[in-house]
Amino acid sequence: MNDYSKSKARFVSQEARPVFAWFPLPLLLFAVIALWLNDSQTSYESTWLSPALNLLLATLPALGRGID
Repeated sequence: MNDYSKSKARFVSQEARPVFAWFPLPLLLFAVIALWLNDSQTSYESTWLSPALNLLLATLPALGRGID
């Protein structure tokens, strides 16, 4: 086995996978069902949630880019 195949095998190994990688799927399903059962016909836009999520979701990938 050459160095490239060793590093590739290590990258896709079971040890490298997060334990709770499946967790967002049932959480998303629960949120969709809860909102569907709520049957709210109104729209709500938070004045602080949109900028906070934008900052969080733009900053985290930028910080993770240098990790390698």
